[in-house]
Amino acid sequence: MTSRERVRAAVLHQNPDRVPAAFEAVGTVNRKLMEHYGFTDYDQLLEKFEIDVVPVGPRYIGPELPVRKNEKGETVTKSFWGYET
Repeated sequence: MTSRERVRAAVLHQNPDRVPAAFEAVGTVNRKLMEHYGFTDYDQLLEKFEIDVVPVGPRYIGPELPVRKNEKGETVTKSFWGYET
């Protein structure tokens, strides 16, 4: 089954070949996973873990968010909610 067929079957209360998988993580986790697997594209990560559903939302267009380096030299961004990723 394709991801679309799998999700559609689940929504229609039919039996897909497996439970549709979703994945959402903060940017730091995504970057670390991509670095670990040597991926250059987020789609490669989704394909690796056989992800069927991805979150969709508008691009942030508000004021520039603060960015800094942490003690490990990693880039940390403060979200508009106030938490750091």
